[in-house]
Amino acid sequence: MLNAEYFTTDLSRQIDQLGHGVCSVTVHLTDGTSYTVRNYHPDDAKGGYVMLQVYPGEGVTEETKA
Repeated sequence: MLNAEYFTTDLSRQIDQLGHGVCSVTVHLTDGTSYTVRNYHPDDAKGGYVMLQVYPGEGVTEETKA
């Protein structure tokens, strides 16, 4: 289980260590769904949730670009 502290400090540190643009983050939910994270801001992590901008599961289409 990941908590808010992970998203506010640990994840940012891991991305910095690996290098921006050379790593990716994928979140796997307990129901089997997975999302590749497009962007997030550490301030968007709170005690019970985190806001993540994710790529659409079906890929980028003209509809999702809009």
